[in-house]
Amino acid sequence: MKIKSSLFLALVCAWVTGFNLGAANVTWNGTTDANWATPGNWSATPVPGLTDTDWAPLN
Repeated sequence: MKIKSSLFLALVCAWVTGFNLGAANVTWNGTTDANWATPGNWSATPVPGLTDTDWAPLN
């Protein structure tokens, strides 16, 4: 039982800390086409994920 608890705790810690490790700020530039899923339309590739902050300029 102690091994299961330790494994569970380790997985939870890895999951919680992993969310912030790969986060990035990404800006839409739309240089390729108007498709949000096209990697070339973003300042960094690949397209933004769940933990990224994406910016879409209004100009």
